[in-house]
Amino acid sequence: MPIEFIGMIGTRQISELDGSTVSIIGGSIDAAYVCKFAKAHEDGGFDQVLVGYGSTGPDGLTVASFAAAATERLKFLIAHRPCWYTGASSRVPYRLL
Repeated sequence: MPIEFIGMIGTRQISELDGSTVSIIGGSIDAAYVCKFAKAHEDGGFDQVLVGYGSTGPDGLTVASFAAAATERLKFLIAHRPCWYTGASSRVPYRLL
């Protein structure tokens, strides 16, 4: 069985030095940063990245869309809270059936 390397992706540049209440998945999306972050994972040999979930964070499918546009082979694991996800994209899978 091959080994797969899974990373994570943030939506904006932030550091723990900025305080204990900051989050790399909360707030807005810095599209250029997301693309750069995803490309760094792909160039580093990662197979997949986790797009995290937070109630105050941007939609995971939107974040993955920005990242996918900047990469060629990277796969995405999109976290969400089952039965509580109310974004417009939560209806997308049903439209595809």
